[in-house]
Amino acid sequence: MQPTLKQDCTLDAAVLAVSLELAKGSWKVALHDGRRAKPAVHSVAHEQAAGRLVEVVQLVEATKYKWRLGAATRVVVIYEAGQDGF
Repeated sequence: MQPTLKQDCTLDAAVLAVSLELAKGSWKVALHDGRRAKPAVHSVAHEQAAGRLVEVVQLVEATKYKWRLGAATRVVVIYEAGQDGF
């Protein structure tokens, strides 16, 4: 079986890049849409990783609304392997 790669890179399509820096007690979240000088940087610090993940999803949705990005805007997430062992 051969892997397939589908690449749809439309220059006009909005993309929200989300970068996660994972730590044991909190995660740093940077969001950027390519239109701003600097990314928006936030921290989420729920007791459990699942709670932090929920907070990140809420932050992504709130940012899409605040920056007037459509609901269907593509979100690309990158992360570094941290103490949580991802």
